[in-house]
Amino acid sequence: MSIGRAGSAVIALALTAGSLAACESSGGEPTQGPRAGAAISGTDVGAADFEVVPGVRIVAVREAEPGTELALVDGDGKAAGRGSIDRRDASLGFGVADGEGNLTFRVVPPGDGYEVRASADGEDEYVASEPFRVLDIGDVPDASFYVSQELVDGYQYIETRDGTTLATMVRLPGPVEEGPYPTVIEYSGYNPAEPVEYSGDDPVSVAAAIEEGAQPSSAIWALFGYAVVGVNMRGTGCSGGSYDVFDPASTADGYDVVETVAAQNWVADDAVGMVGISFPGITQLYTASTQPPSLAAITPLSVTDDLYRGTGSPGGIFNNGFAERWLTERVEESMPYGQGWEQARVAGGDETCAENQELRSTNIDPYALLEETEYVVPEWFEDRVLWDMVDQIEVPVFLAGAWQDEQTGGHFPEMLGNFRDDIPMKVTIANGAHIDSLGPQVLPQLVEFNSLYVKNEVPTVPEVWGLAPVLYQMLLGADSGPVPEPRFTDAPDLEAARRSFAADGKVRILFGNGAGLDGAPGAPQPQFEATFADWPLPDTEATTWYLGPDGMLTVDQPDDGGADVYTPDPGARPSTNLPGTEDSDAWVPLPGYTWEPLVDGAAVAYLSEPLDESTVMAGSGSVDVYLRSSAPDTDLQVTLSEVREDGEEVYIQSGWLRASHRALDEEGSTALSPRHTHRERDSAPMPEDEFDLARVPIWPFGHVFQGGSQIRVSVQAPGGDRQRWRFDTFAHDDEVLIEVGRSADHPSKVVLPVVPGVAVAGGVPPCPSLRGQPCRAYEPWKNRTAD
Repeated sequence: MSIGRAGSAVIALALTAGSLAACESSGGEPTQGPRAGAAISGTDVGAADFEVVPGVRIVAVREAEPGTELALVDGDGKAAGRGSIDRRDASLGFGVADGEGNLTFRVVPPGDGYEVRASADGEDEYVASEPFRVLDIGDVPDASFYVSQELVDGYQYIETRDGTTLATMVRLPGPVEEGPYPTVIEYSGYNPAEPVEYSGDDPVSVAAAIEEGAQPSSAIWALFGYAVVGVNMRGTGCSGGSYDVFDPASTADGYDVVETVAAQNWVADDAVGMVGISFPGITQLYTASTQPPSLAAITPLSVTDDLYRGTGSPGGIFNNGFAERWLTERVEESMPYGQGWEQARVAGGDETCAENQELRSTNIDPYALLEETEYVVPEWFEDRVLWDMVDQIEVPVFLAGAWQDEQTGGHFPEMLGNFRDDIPMKVTIANGAHIDSLGPQVLPQLVEFNSLYVKNEVPTVPEVWGLAPVLYQMLLGADSGPVPEPRFTDAPDLEAARRSFAADGKVRILFGNGAGLDGAPGAPQPQFEATFADWPLPDTEATTWYLGPDGMLTVDQPDDGGADVYTPDPGARPSTNLPGTEDSDAWVPLPGYTWEPLVDGAAVAYLSEPLDESTVMAGSGSVDVYLRSSAPDTDLQVTLSEVREDGEEVYIQSGWLRASHRALDEEGSTALSPRHTHRERDSAPMPEDEFDLARVPIWPFGHVFQGGSQIRVSVQAPGGDRQRWRFDTFAHDDEVLIEVGRSADHPSKVVLPVVPGVAVAGGVPPCPSLRGQPCRAYEPWKNRTAD
């Protein structure tokens, strides 16, 4: 449910004449209005009768008269925080109590002396709350706050530092008196606290629970003998508070959850790990960035690095495929009783769950947030960009994902180089889908990791290891192939096992995933793997090919003039290469891809000479194109593919950019990885009748180009080359022309990450077989040249 829009000036509050200070709007341009910095004056005539609950950079108002105009003022009497989702029309520091009498101010700077005011009967009079402090993430309670909370086996609530109660489900592997137990937490806005019945001693009941919607990570770790604690984020399920997408309040809650759980006498070593894939994988990174002292390790799977750049608006173009669906689901499921299991709790007498539904009317509408915001709004995003936050993580990390992830996307490797060098860290990446971070070549190492850093034991072969084929049959709908056994069972002690585990290398890439099991194309088995010391991979060579005449990629820079032209038409091909509607459609061994060829006139494409030998590429790439556009703006999609000697073309990776967003973050950009600011103040239309440079990223990938194959790069309007992703792109008319320069003055090029010295095995993979990488018969192509 969207937050109610504030009145244009909150008339009933007396504002000092002439004191409406100019401040930055979402794009950085000064605007006039009752915004942050506007002094609020008048006479305080008494105490307000509404309830104010300050938290971490948020302030919730409850039990106000519906329709009451409210102002949040800081210790200097100036308006602060946002009382509405609409950053352009609504005032900072102002809002209107909704029909339930609720209002939540967000992005409030931490500090003392705040109060909430409402107009009184007199024109220049107001009533006010008692002064209060707005907390920051680092404002943590004394350890006694966590120790005082007792958690038992079963369903209950954890209290956070601002008094919000979070629904919690504890599953112990045995009686309390037989503990303590190694313990992991799954924390998200899905349903980890739902009291679904299953037993860690009964694999059949666990499998059935997963089929019925139980969170898979909690169920899997229960099988491996861990105490598992599932916690719902604020504003979801039976938890209190209001929901926002990875806001500072929910990040601080993660700290409180870790410390509360770790304080229990049934937790081994007074420390806990965190588990989860996707949403609960991402929350681990946010939580770990707050440095909870009792956090032992995290295992984030299938994550993003940036809510805007990585998933929500790749290249500045709203993802109205998976991202829109996910955000819409979050809106629906965070409504009162939105997940479905809350009503049964309330019917059974859970008064806390019932009370916790009351503030849901102020849940943020994340879909509206992105829909209304084409650009990065600093005050909303600066505390949510994991790319900037992961350097604060101090605990061991096991991270896994897929280059072509159809849900969170494959942008996450961009942040890997920002992690600290002095923490134990293992990263596994493969071509594939969202589920491949739990693949049969990944899960065994994940089990080892938690044994080493959460159990603090030398890994052994779990008794339930024989269940793995059943698990993968359920997840993938087919045989997964062999599952390796733990490798360090003969280590003499824990430290020796940890040293051996670390010696494998930090970054592990599974090449040719899907082509490694004879007779089972698409099964999640790689042709070979390679490990590397860091990311970007050491010894990577940024290798350049230039866009040349006759649709060729050349190693030599052009010495004459020329340009190719196309009309951007997002309707020329299907919007996605996987028309299925279920998430699992992308997980099966051979999905029903419809990867259509390029359409004449709607794209340009360039093809290299055949490669002399097999060439490994792993990392990010950049397509640096000089553009001249007859429209002031256009959306670009670049796609990298391999054209093989047998006539098959194999999809590798794509990237996107709205041309008006072409301004670069110079500090974050490299030759292989352009990073754009996506700030409104940096945006600019395409110049009339002139070429201008736009660097379009090729998202991270890992692929072996076979000897004799050719590298192909295409440029077109977004769509057609990705699973489950669609784009809210421009609907240009037939008159629009985009010219791509390829001359000495405008040397468009592609820069790719060649990694020498990698031993290649497995041969040419069958088409189709590579997970996440569809095939099609190559069709010869001729670009249209500009007049």
